[in-house]
Amino acid sequence: MQIYKIMAILSIIVRQRYLPNPFENCKNGFLYNLMAEPIMYMITYEIVGMFYEGGAPVIGSFLYLLFYAIHTGLLMLMGYFNWNKIAIAIILAIYGFIICCISRHKDI
Repeated sequence: MQIYKIMAILSIIVRQRYLPNPFENCKNGFLYNLMAEPIMYMITYEIVGMFYEGGAPVIGSFLYLLFYAIHTGLLMLMGYFNWNKIAIAIILAIYGFIICCISRHKDI
């Protein structure tokens, strides 16, 4: 349980201090981040739930940090393309395909 607490604290520190705001290039980026953050938490939690079925809590905490970083990176990539709808659709389609392939392979 001690290792989980350490991992949870490290995860919070990394998410709050070292992962950038993916909306910082936008006007009112801080407000966009405040609105998007709860949605990112829910999506990340659900994605982790696809791969983590219990067991060592430290693994779940690490997976949460990993997928949160991936989601932040995807948002930054979308911002790099100036929030172009076609680029967003392509990025989300590729990410969805990867998640489906991994989860399908996991069930086999």
